[in-house]
Amino acid sequence: MKIQCLSLIVLFALPFIGQSQITVGSYDKEIKINVNDLDQIKAPEASSECGEVEMSKTEAIFSGGCLGNLVITYTFKDECGNVANAEQFCLLVDTDGPEFTASPKDLEVASKEEIPEMDDMSAEDNSGKEVKITLEEVMEKHQLKRVWTAKDKCGNTTTTEQIIRFHKS
Repeated sequence: MKIQCLSLIVLFALPFIGQSQITVGSYDKEIKINVNDLDQIKAPEASSECGEVEMSKTEAIFSGGCLGNLVITYTFKDECGNVANAEQFCLLVDTDGPEFTASPKDLEVASKEEIPEMDDMSAEDNSGKEVKITLEEVMEKHQLKRVWTAKDKCGNTTTTEQIIRFHKS
């Protein structure tokens, strides 16, 4: 008796079960932006075949330029647990001068000897950084002119002045 061996190989076609990827849309990776316009930075959009995509972001300031560079890292996560990151590099600029918190009033006094002490002046900047204030006094024939100059970290300046008039003495 002759015995034959027959091998039967059956291949089953199983679908490949892989995780979908998160697709991050196009966005401006490097931008130059005024510090006043930070709320106008557009975050990239992302999509996934695996449900809704949630976005979170972190921000860090690094040196460079007068105010530094803002790096925004966006993290996207879909319902399958896939994660994707995108970074945006923002060169911060400031084109606005600081603003004085008060303006001195012009005065008229009887004589030079009655000129009052100068007011303490302060100014604030839209960047939140320190503002340096300098004072220049110019004595003219019948008046004293005080000019305060506020300068921010980016070199923008604003001035305010006070005129004190007096009678001859």
